[in-house]
Amino acid sequence: MAVTGKKPKMQRTQISLTTEDYETARRIAAERGESLSQVVRDALRREAGAPNTSYDPLGPIIGIVDSADPNASEDLDEAIYGRGIR
Repeated sequence: MAVTGKKPKMQRTQISLTTEDYETARRIAAERGESLSQVVRDALRREAGAPNTSYDPLGPIIGIVDSADPNASEDLDEAIYGRGIR
């Protein structure tokens, strides 16, 4: 993907990961201050040999909400759509 300054169009999808892979990806995302989606996109680009654009469409809003709920990010779909996606 060429870096053009335009925000790339995103396609929402669902993947299944082992608990270990999920926790690893979440840890990497937290360490980088990025979304889990961005970590997956970066890994796909590395695997495909494509350049990493490091654009995270959620980047501007990551961390702006402080929640007392330690599972807030895991329950996001429930909060937004009123149902779980698992």
